[in-house]
Amino acid sequence: MKKMILSLVLAAVTLCSCGVNVIDAENAEKKPPVFTMMSKNVCENGMIYAKEPAMYIDFDTMQKTVLCAKPNCTHTTIECTAMLVGEAPLIYDEYVYYFTSSQKVEELKNSKREYRINSKLCRVSLDSSEVEELVAFTDCVPHDYDGWCIYDGKAWFTGDDMNPTEDGYGAITAGNCGGTHFICSIDLKTKEYTNYGSVYDGDKEYEAAANSSGSQLVGFRNGKFILSYQFATKESEIIFIEGQPIDLAEEIKRFKYLTFEFDTKTHELEQINEAFPLYADDDVFMYTYGEDITIEYKGKEFTLEAEPFDWSKTYFNGKVFDETNDKWYDLDDNFSEHSMGEYEDYTVVAFHDNSYFLKQSRTNEMIKLTEEDLKSL
Repeated sequence: MKKMILSLVLAAVTLCSCGVNVIDAENAEKKPPVFTMMSKNVCENGMIYAKEPAMYIDFDTMQKTVLCAKPNCTHTTIECTAMLVGEAPLIYDEYVYYFTSSQKVEELKNSKREYRINSKLCRVSLDSSEVEELVAFTDCVPHDYDGWCIYDGKAWFTGDDMNPTEDGYGAITAGNCGGTHFICSIDLKTKEYTNYGSVYDGDKEYEAAANSSGSQLVGFRNGKFILSYQFATKESEIIFIEGQPIDLAEEIKRFKYLTFEFDTKTHELEQINEAFPLYADDDVFMYTYGEDITIEYKGKEFTLEAEPFDWSKTYFNGKVFDETNDKWYDLDDNFSEHSMGEYEDYTVVAFHDNSYFLKQSRTNEMIKLTEEDLKSL
């Protein structure tokens, strides 16, 4: 390790490099992808959590600090690094990378209107706090908060065209559900932006897809990215009445779920099943056809019972954690079931140095459990 990546802010703030997703650019292709998302922004030796300001916790020391290196910064203005890195920044090769995007409706000379997107990949130096705008692009808004990564020296992400729609009065509305969803990359060395095209267009035949479709980057398996794609095939017939439960089993039938593989070498995109992927790496593949979750693990297959839309399950170190039911399952012990005990309102967010890290969602309190601690709950 070159230096300790983030030191606790005491008097003079010092933000050093290394340890957290730091990858030698010359050997980047030999390293696994570095993933992040808003709900699980885990680095090699720590985790970024919260926003405005973004916070960092060092897993080795359990010390917390604001993700900012500027001396005498109050961490309350946009000049603060921790205030501008957005919902899902990624620490890589001595920089904090993040996306920004703005959209507006522009009035044209011919009395027409046009929806304009201005997206950028930016980075902040961990040594100097200098901010760089690396690449600008105008065809989509990055879906970074649901998952993006850096692999082989490139940033990989899905993006939305925001489905701009003009009504009969000339008003234009837009949103990140519906429209077209792309798979994209940015070469961090050459700063070349590439849009590889739409992930899927078969949903366009369904009117309900116009306000429900979406695509996310889920994981990396057998040398290929795993992408999800989902959309509604018909509008909801549910009438919401206060105090009455919603029939989720019936509601989920409106949706169609697809899984795609994207080859980073050939840039070929292939649909591999009609399921919603939850997690993917070379050891485990978790997906659902709507309710129960299928887990493929080292040549074995397990089934985890789940209610419709209850997919808050995470995987670490051969274990699946079921946040909803406060349980965990050991895949190396024939899927044996265990309790989370006193940590029933915590979420397992990381595994580092033979320890599991749990976060309390209401307070952001973080605790560390060893393998022995976990098994004794």
